[in-house]
Amino acid sequence: MLALMNKREVVGFTGSRDGMTIDQEESVFELLEQRKDKIRYVVHGGCVGADKQFHDMCIRLKIPVHIMPCNLKDTQAKCEKAAKIYPERPPLSRNKKIVVAASVILAAPAQRGEILRSGTWSTIRYAKNAKKKLAIIYSDGCIQL
Repeated sequence: MLALMNKREVVGFTGSRDGMTIDQEESVFELLEQRKDKIRYVVHGGCVGADKQFHDMCIRLKIPVHIMPCNLKDTQAKCEKAAKIYPERPPLSRNKKIVVAASVILAAPAQRGEILRSGTWSTIRYAKNAKKKLAIIYSDGCIQL
């Protein structure tokens, strides 16, 4: 787990629009809190659900936040206090930009098993193919590195 971040890195986040479970939230918060001195900034998509939960954690921990919003207005959350907001993009294009911008990806999918029609799982697959450091936080709070 300590090898997840070994210098000040950019952390990307992806998660379900349905939001994280309490166990996921606790695990993500612990990861952020334990490593906040190794995070330059985080970047997420600014969507309702998990992105908003992640955003609020980062603001609470005083970690700078960048948002790459998608162009679907009904999925955008009201994420305040962002250090930077990028231009809107279609969801899958935006997700790839998050992976490219980050050196570490934290993912909080709704399902334990990989599925095809999921933006979160699509982002996880893209991160794996891009050989990014990846931590998947499942609904029970277990973390897979």
